[in-house]
Order: sequence, then C-alpha cells, then structure tokens
Amino acid sequence: MRQLRNNNILSVNALLVITLGTYVSLRPPDLNLAAAMILLGALCVPVCWVWSRIQLRNAEYIRFRRSQLLSIEKRLPGLSTFQNTWSAFYKNETVRFIGNGDSSTVSKGAAKSSTRAENGMLLFILGFWVAILTAGVLLLALTLL
Repeated sequence: MRQLRNNNILSVNALLVITLGTYVSLRPPDLNLAAAMILLGALCVPVCWVWSRIQLRNAEYIRFRRSQLLSIEKRLPGLSTFQNTWSAFYKNETVRFIGNGDSSTVSKGAAKSSTRAENGMLLFILGFWVAILTAGVLLLALTLL
C-alpha cells in the first residue's frame, strides 16, 4: 500500500508539472500564467503536507507491527524471522540461517531507511511547488504594477 500511495502521489505531481509546462508553452498572458502558478502551488503545497502525514502514520504503523511481531516471536521457540529481519535491516548485522548454513548481509545502502529517502523526495517536491507558488505571486505583483 505504501508503494501504491507513493506511485499515486508521484503520478499526480508529474501530471500537474506536465499540465503547468504545457500551459507555459502556450505563452498565456502573464496574469493568467501567474494565476495558474498560484493555483497549482496553493493546491500542491497542502497535498504534500497531507502526503507527509500519511507517510508518518504508515511509518509508525510499520514500527508498531514490527515490535508486535518481535514480541510474539520471542514467545514461540525456534522462530527468528522477524528478529533476523531486524538484525539485518536495522542493525546491519550478518544473519546466519539454521539448516542450510547460508548467511546474509544487507548492504549499507539498502540498510538505510526508505522512509527517510521518501521524505527527502517529499521535501524536494514541496520545495518545487513552493517555488512555483512564489514565482506566481511575484509574477502577479509585477504584472499588476
């Protein structure tokens, strides 16, 4: 579900950027362009905020489920699936598997939180829409002078 939400928000943002780019290519009057920039910026900034709240909620849900599953697993002898996942992805430890003798180590890059990367992407998108909104307001001010 998290990946689907990310795909949806990225698709919506891409569509809105394309819409704005297409509109700019039509060379509308400055007043109309300013209005379009302000409208899209004013729409997308709150959408980014809502997206960040959804991502935060989802990250907390995952943290809760992970803790809950680790707690259950500790009471079941012989199971270590969730502990292994924790050790590999969050502690960056090598995990040895019982039975086949294999082991696995997650690369340092893969062990980093995807939530942080997604939040970085969100900040980039938010910055873009704030810049569009600001440029629209400045263009409007210059047009009305």
